[in-house]
Amino acid sequence: MTVVTPLAQRLVRHPTTARLAGPVLVRRRPTAEVVVAQMGKVGSQAVVASLSQAGVRAAHVHFLDRASLRWADRVYRQNWNPRRLPWHVWEGRHAAARLRAGERLDIVTVAREPVGRNLSAFFQVADLQFGIDLGDFGTGAAGADLVRLRSAFLEEFDEHERPLRWFDDELKRSTGIDVYRHPFDRAKGYSIIGSDRARVLVLRTDRLDETFTPAVHEFLGRPDVGLVNRNDSAAKDTGELYEQVQHRLRLPATYLEQMYNSKYARHFWTPEELAQARAAWSEAWPEPRSGSSGARQAVAGAQA
Repeated sequence: MTVVTPLAQRLVRHPTTARLAGPVLVRRRPTAEVVVAQMGKVGSQAVVASLSQAGVRAAHVHFLDRASLRWADRVYRQNWNPRRLPWHVWEGRHAAARLRAGERLDIVTVAREPVGRNLSAFFQVADLQFGIDLGDFGTGAAGADLVRLRSAFLEEFDEHERPLRWFDDELKRSTGIDVYRHPFDRAKGYSIIGSDRARVLVLRTDRLDETFTPAVHEFLGRPDVGLVNRNDSAAKDTGELYEQVQHRLRLPATYLEQMYNSKYARHFWTPEELAQARAAWSEAWPEPRSGSSGARQAVAGAQA
């Protein structure tokens, strides 16, 4: 895992030194053995922590494509903090440069059921972008508050397409690997794809507990890498709120069709799994129903 010193933090956050210091600091640290590349909110923190604890140096990135990295730079500086470009962007730039230089990378990536992933990503920005105080839902997700949250999620949140496009926009453009041309081993819960530019391990969030150790053993030849539980108190509190909303939220059929009939969803999950998840989010269930959260979590994973 990347270790960023206090001096490095100051250098990459200061507007006059960031563009020079970031690339230098990334290059000077020990080269990552594995790049954990994913779309965000898919459980990758546990993957990175688990590799790090076993002594595997891992870079953690969201973007690998050069155009996406430029977009991320602009968005973070304009909308979040002009003095702070996240470390994952510097890591992404370095990984992209290694690929362009002809280095063959080992990449670990994770797929999460798209509705759960999108709702989790929405939770991360609900307060800052949409003025929604998630603390209001701590008493049981009152009806008016839930209506506002549902409206903001469906009509204002702009990341719904990200899970549907990420493997094409980032992995395929940067490595040439099209995951959709390689069958995903649903029985095993993971797949390994190789090319002359990269080796890619593809995992599913909801199967990490059972598949992570054997998958990393097969991918890296390391039988000693166990999955670390990243359930700190802040994440636990958010996760409890997320579960309350998840239990009550109902979504329109058009949205569920867009998500679950996508090539992304159909590639990684069986028709039976997708039908189960679709039913659990459906407006056909107007009131909370026993087992609905469990049905969603069967493919989505429980973490926010």
